[in-house]
Amino acid sequence: MPPVVYLKKCENYEILKLTAVIEEGFRELGGIEKFIVKGDTVLLKPNCLAAAAPETAITTHPEFLRAVIRVIKPLAGKIMVGDSPGYGSFIGACAKNGMKKVCDEEGAEIIEFKPDTRADVENQLLYGNFMIDSRVMKADKIINLPKLKTHMLMYMSMCVKNTFGLISGIKKVEYHAKAEKDKFLFAKMLVDLHRAKLPVLNILDGILAMEGNGPGADGTPFNMGLVAMSADGFALDTAAAKAAGVDPYKIYTNYVYKESVNNGKDIEFEIKGNQINEVFHKIKTPPGEPKGSAFRGLINFIRDHGTPKPVFRVKLCTGCKICVTHCPVNALKYVNKEKGIKCDYNKCIRCYCCHEMCPENAIKTTRPLISILIDKFS
Repeated sequence: MPPVVYLKKCENYEILKLTAVIEEGFRELGGIEKFIVKGDTVLLKPNCLAAAAPETAITTHPEFLRAVIRVIKPLAGKIMVGDSPGYGSFIGACAKNGMKKVCDEEGAEIIEFKPDTRADVENQLLYGNFMIDSRVMKADKIINLPKLKTHMLMYMSMCVKNTFGLISGIKKVEYHAKAEKDKFLFAKMLVDLHRAKLPVLNILDGILAMEGNGPGADGTPFNMGLVAMSADGFALDTAAAKAAGVDPYKIYTNYVYKESVNNGKDIEFEIKGNQINEVFHKIKTPPGEPKGSAFRGLINFIRDHGTPKPVFRVKLCTGCKICVTHCPVNALKYVNKEKGIKCDYNKCIRCYCCHEMCPENAIKTTRPLISILIDKFS
């Protein structure tokens, strides 16, 4: 039997309507008792990329978090909420994005992740283990609360990409550096990490979603009006991509899972709730790598000259140096207030960490002419 994916139209974050949608989702997936046993310690893993306001669609909406807490609270013995932002502390980000207020009011504990225990991966593609927080491993259940967003590196960020938040702070940079310019290597790492401690359930916040040059401040918020739930993150990512008018295998984690784990077979699922055509909303996607050139000798040239590159806008730069600190290959240098950031594009691996983390939206991406021409004539 293929995994079930529950899709439901939900236009806003009105708490009574949203809790009713999530409760219906649990029923359609077999009942809440299938996922949570009375007294369980449950870790909720939202997307908290940065200390951004809810209306930016950068993070899981605080009222979405509230609705999930209220639905599971009658069964859960303890509820923890944890993530690791791109920079700064999780508690600090929660104070600004509204999650702390929700946790305080609903009786959930906010935890900062620290890499103090090893999580092993069976049948790994790339990594046999990861250092993550012991409370993640000790939690009886994990419920993943991703945001539906586009992603300059992985094409879209949903269930599987959200797992990267289990890696603490600056350690994320190491995985970008190891993958260098190979997006498939990075995707294999994400697939391994997701399977190191599988969530018992994934509940996607696609109500206020993000399109364009996500997943940070350069992306564009829009009302997708979607809630999706599934025990299988790969199935949910596939169904949600189709609901957004996106080829699910353009998402690198889906492609890697299909080819390397699922023996080349498409990811199957059964839909309950609304059908895909009832929640369909075609989104604007980020530019991908050009698909031209069947000649192996051109691959490096295309990667270097055909992929979007970060461009630094001096007038908006405040000199915080977050981008400099988090560049995995030390390609960035802050010169001064007049000149801002200087990038060594020969070193730059196009991971877009700088673009993703800039709190001032001072970093844009530009698509080279060769990329446009290759797409046009391929």
